[in-house]
Amino acid sequence: MAEYKAQIFGAIDQKAQLHPVYTLLVPVIGVVLLGVAQTFSLLLAGFAGVLAEDIGARSTKSLIFTLFVSFGLTLLVVLAWVRLAENRSLQSIGWRFEKAWMRYCRGFAIGLLMNITAIALIAVFGGYSVTSWFSAFANPAALLIIVVFLFGFIIQGGTEEVLVRGWMMSAIASRWGLPLAVGVTSSFFAVLHLPNEWPHVNWIAIANIVLVGVFFALFALKERSLLGVCAAHASWNWIMSIGFGLNVSGIKTDVNPLLANLEQQPEIANWITGGSFGPEGSLMVSIVLLLAIALVWLWSGKKTPKTLGRAHHE
Repeated sequence: MAEYKAQIFGAIDQKAQLHPVYTLLVPVIGVVLLGVAQTFSLLLAGFAGVLAEDIGARSTKSLIFTLFVSFGLTLLVVLAWVRLAENRSLQSIGWRFEKAWMRYCRGFAIGLLMNITAIALIAVFGGYSVTSWFSAFANPAALLIIVVFLFGFIIQGGTEEVLVRGWMMSAIASRWGLPLAVGVTSSFFAVLHLPNEWPHVNWIAIANIVLVGVFFALFALKERSLLGVCAAHASWNWIMSIGFGLNVSGIKTDVNPLLANLEQQPEIANWITGGSFGPEGSLMVSIVLLLAIALVWLWSGKKTPKTLGRAHHE
């Protein structure tokens, strides 16, 4: 078998089951793994009393179930597939914990900063009005729900990063190189989000999800770890939905916002506000993501662009 073209997170043993044809089929296998995890989660939903109408209406109960159980099962299925089917270490998909606390906190702060910056830009152009401030603090139960959603988004964001940036990107890169791996996984990441608003999702939203996929990929490659991107992904979703009460990829969380309850102004163009998809359908988010991609590319941290090259061993 030919040498690996790229080992982006850690050394991949030659005994690993990563045939070139298999790695081309990884996106299809990913859909199958998602289907298996979702089937199990639907069975558990029945036992837990989460009804189909709850899921269809995206009720708070069903969203919490989805974040914890559906995504949690998906994470376990992917990790099991890497170890048992591909016969490789979890370190090779970025499941690494060196400087874990520092990396996670930094990633969480980056996600918050990027999201708040984008929302501030939309607000400057008149996209929002504030209907209330800190409404969650009026009710202790609301604060508890906010904490529950925080941990839920940590599981959800981490699962998507393990699936797409960790397993899928490392498998494709091992045989076909990093540029193709980043392109395929970023596009796959966008496709995963299309059902949320289909057929009303706008093209800016699709482009932005591809861009955030590129940003997460470069961020993970710089750190050679998934911890930072898992945190940034979680904080992005959490602050947008729980902090400001906005739609995240077309999904609304019905809770009292932690910071400000922002109401979208219908007279402002969708390319500014993002429309029903939420801020992720806005050109303001595009600007923030392009800037973030440029900054992470120029980042003068430990890992240099040599990480993007040929195979290497630790």
